[in-house]
Amino acid sequence: MYSTASGSDDLLDVALEAAGAHVSTPFSSSVSIFSVPSVDTDPNTFTATPLTLAQLQNLFQTDLSGNSLAAPIILGFVLNDLPVPTVDMGSGVLAQVSDTATADDQAQGGSSGTATPEPFTLYTFGCGAVCLCLSHIRRKGSPQ
Repeated sequence: MYSTASGSDDLLDVALEAAGAHVSTPFSSSVSIFSVPSVDTDPNTFTATPLTLAQLQNLFQTDLSGNSLAAPIILGFVLNDLPVPTVDMGSGVLAQVSDTATADDQAQGGSSGTATPEPFTLYTFGCGAVCLCLSHIRRKGSPQ
């Protein structure tokens, strides 16, 4: 999720099910997503080609074991051509990147089931994505 004082937008949606992985992003031209070797890698300096939605879906699909990921997937996000926010969200914050994970036991009645924490691998993915996005925003500089 990318949030400014004017609102919030999803950067990437990933759904993992026993039947497969499903990936979507509403910012197909404004967000470049890279597979990076570690959370310390700045995606601005990574020379690989950004992943397509099909490649992202395949990346998650091949790592899917049952209903969870077999190993962490670390992604770097570069926000392209988005206006630099100038309105304070509070406490001097102009923009915020966050992640949200939910789990649903479809066998127990779908959305009426009790939400449970996501596996550690999705937590690692989310933390890595947040760190990389914040690094990119910080490198772009804040408005004077």
